Parts: sequence; C-alpha cells; structure tokens
Amino acid sequence: MTIVEGENTVLYLQTARFQVKQYGRAVSGLSVADQSLDYLTQDWTSYSCPLSSKDQLTNSKAAILNMYKKRAFYLIAKVDKRLRSEVEKGQSPETAWNNCLVELIQAAQAHIHYYMVQNCYTGVESVDTTTDIREVLLILCQFFAIYGISKCSGDFLQASCLSPAQLELVKAVERDLLASIRPNAVSLVDAFDIHEMRLNSALGCYDGNVYEKLVESASRNPLNKTEVHPSFYKHIKPLQANL
Repeated sequence: MTIVEGENTVLYLQTARFQVKQYGRAVSGLSVADQSLDYLTQDWTSYSCPLSSKDQLTNSKAAILNMYKKRAFYLIAKVDKRLRSEVEKGQSPETAWNNCLVELIQAAQAHIHYYMVQNCYTGVESVDTTTDIREVLLILCQFFAIYGISKCSGDFLQASCLSPAQLELVKAVERDLLASIRPNAVSLVDAFDIHEMRLNSALGCYDGNVYEKLVESASRNPLNKTEVHPSFYKHIKPLQANL
C-alpha cells in the first residue's frame, strides 16, 4: 500500500506509532486494541523454536507463526527501549522519534510480515476449492512464510527465534518448496487471468523463446523501422556539425 505520491514510509511510521502505543499498554498489563498485536502481551523470554527436521518445519504452522510473532515483538521492544533512552538523554519526543525512524520502519515491516503470513494461512485453509488446488496453494503459502524467514534471517537470529542450525533447515525447506512449486508455476501465474493483449509482453511465452520474441516485437515498433531514426539527421546531426 502506498500514498498518492507512491511513498509508503509514512504508512510504515503510522503503523509503528500504533505498535509503540500498544506495546506500552501491554507492558502496563492492559489489553491491546487489535487482535493482530496479541503477541505483545505474551512472554517470549524463554521461547525457543522446537523444530528439528524439515518435515516439522514444513508442517508446523504454529511454530512458524511464533517465529514471526517473536521477531515482531523483539523489534518493537527494541525500538521502544531506544526511544525511551533518547528521551532520557534530553532529546524531545519528536527528535527521539526522528532518530529512530529506521528501527521504527523495520518494526512495522515485521508486524505487517507476520500479519500477511497469518492471513495467508487463514485464507488457504478457508478457501472453498478442491483438495488438489488447496494443496498447491498451501505449498505456495508455506514458501511465502519460509522465504520470509530466509530473507530476513538476521532479524530472526537476532531475536533468537531460531538457531543457526535451524536456519539451515529453513534454507533446505525453501529449496524443496521451490521444486514443488515449479511444475505449477505457469498455471499459478495464469490463474490471475490477465490477458496477453493486456500484458503485451514476450516474457510470458510458453515455448521459452523469450529473446527471439523480444527482438521480433521490437522490430515491429515504428521507431525501429530504420537503423538510425530520421530525427537524428533532422535535429541532432546539424547541431553536431556546428560544434
């Protein structure tokens, strides 16, 4: 999601502001205003990921979501602590906030990432479709969750969501899921039902002759009818002659 100007930093910071407020409520023993932030009320100090095999990692939705929750909790707790430290050093709340913008955006992104993974699982489980299609969508959902852990592994390791050995399991499962998705990749993309006339691209050709079709498509463009466009001789060459 972006604002009119195409920038989403403002929305990240609005999300982070809400998170900081709700974290303060949770620390004070109050309930949070939104169910997606329930992880703020949980004690994660003694939590460790229980997974020890690829099968467990692939099939344990609860453990994967707990890793996302602990990461989001860790990042918002970390930035809240820094905000308080900045104020204690004599900074105004506004200056402290500006000094923590990078960490605030990271905390907001972690929360949104968790929210998306959670809803991806919920959507796949509740969709009204055949067993075969649900199985394909579940593999895609699992890959989305696992890829997120792999891509942002620094956050997950820093938050003690998993160990380095478990991260290696994550990367192995990521490779296995890619192999499972590959036979259905074209069908999954085609499921968006965006017509070729609208795409107007050679990149999606089924026979794989991408570059040949790109050259053919470019040759049909009126700008490429001649090797050098006539405007060069009309405008640019006279200017060069006078240099």
